[in-house]
Amino acid sequence: MKKYYLFIALAMVAAMTVSCKNNKKAKEASEATEEVVEAAKTILADDVLARIDEIGKTYFDELGKTSFPDIISSYLTEEQKLVKPDYLLNPSEVNNLLTKTQKVNALAILIADRTVMKAYEMPTEEAEEAIARLMAEVGAPINVEDHANMTISEKVAAEYEKCKESGDLPLFWQFHFAMMNEFGYIMSQNPDIIFNNISEEQYQSFHKQMDASREVVIVLAEYDPEVKLAWDSFLQVITDPSNNSEEAFKSAEAAKNALISRKESIAARRAEMLK
Repeated sequence: MKKYYLFIALAMVAAMTVSCKNNKKAKEASEATEEVVEAAKTILADDVLARIDEIGKTYFDELGKTSFPDIISSYLTEEQKLVKPDYLLNPSEVNNLLTKTQKVNALAILIADRTVMKAYEMPTEEAEEAIARLMAEVGAPINVEDHANMTISEKVAAEYEKCKESGDLPLFWQFHFAMMNEFGYIMSQNPDIIFNNISEEQYQSFHKQMDASREVVIVLAEYDPEVKLAWDSFLQVITDPSNNSEEAFKSAEAAKNALISRKESIAARRAEMLK
């Protein structure tokens, strides 16, 4: 398999490093090391990318079937809009974030929360400013306002291609995984509005979106040290068999009960994403 080339490449790196006896050789080895590591990344990318593309297709297809923002905005009554949600992220809380992972997570959370703000007819100016600033700070090669005439799935697919071309697929998937988790958090905070108006088919589509985004991050963590470092503790929680997540979320009714019972732990997990 192609991934074994990585170990060969790393062995070559180690051999070259050991053989360095003076500064000139060290410089030559350093240059060669970079070339070998980059070649190894390319080899790995070919192997992993095909797998990620396959999972991504499921994600895009399901986005075309069920849009969480549409579900929220379609069923809110005028009376419900009067009770504004108090569980959304305050945009000012992102001002002191330090790491890129924190900022990518905050960006995803704010964009998901903005959907709720608009549905409840709340002001979004502060959130818009924070979103614009975070996008600049993480160097996102995407713009969520682009492609205005496209469907949501088409927009996301276009963003994916941009990130793929620029070598930023880990950023793309970290962002979308964080956003799907925020939608889960929103559902746990006010499950009746969602589950009283969602069909089983729509729920299953949303569930597949969540599974696909999680699966890609797990794949990336296996090959990308930065992703692994950023998500290790979080992935341990969501892949822990004791969570029984597969059984708990297999249907809309089961998911509603699970979200209600796990409301506090979901909120704690969401807070952890910004630490």
